[in-house]
Amino acid sequence: MKKAIFIFLFICLILIVFFKINLHNDIPYKYSQIKANKTVEKFKKESVQTYYFLYKNVEYEKEAKNLEGIPVIKVFHPGRETECQTVTLGKFADFFESSIFNEMIEANEVVTQKEVEQRKAIIKEESWAVEFDLNNDKENEIIGYRWDMCGTIECPLYILQKQADGRYFNISDSNTIPYVYQLNILQSSKNGFHDIGLISGGPGNGFQAAIRFNKNS
Repeated sequence: MKKAIFIFLFICLILIVFFKINLHNDIPYKYSQIKANKTVEKFKKESVQTYYFLYKNVEYEKEAKNLEGIPVIKVFHPGRETECQTVTLGKFADFFESSIFNEMIEANEVVTQKEVEQRKAIIKEESWAVEFDLNNDKENEIIGYRWDMCGTIECPLYILQKQADGRYFNISDSNTIPYVYQLNILQSSKNGFHDIGLISGGPGNGFQAAIRFNKNS
């Protein structure tokens, strides 16, 4: 009897996961990378919000303090976040909890909550995350970037949107330039969501990338 109940619950779990995957695949729009045809200066001028991430680099901090023409500048790096940024990083790390569990199970590791929390702490140390209402619905999305997952030429950018059940879903299909130090929420928009500009490579002369909320292919 117990075995039958276990099999029934397992089948139900598989169906739920399958349904959720297909439901999310049916989402018509997602953020994806587009050609960045703007200079660094244009990104700055056309931003409604700009964030700087210092990567423990004094030059970036000096540059950020001397910038002009940006409405609001928020500067921080790992280990020196404000309370608000710490909360956001916590939400971002929580998003990966289920994938941490799955990775541990697949690796035949002993799954404990303590170990999961330790791995989430590492994510917080090696990521940045900010909150901004990208579609003006009075509910902030979380824009998160994990440099611990960077390859040689790109890093994953997550944009997490809160669902009706309170959980977050990633609406970004974008891998983008490595070691982004400046994030710009741009005035321009597509399908109701702000475009996002990214800059890496060093203050003043970095590489640029842009992502837009386009039709999901």
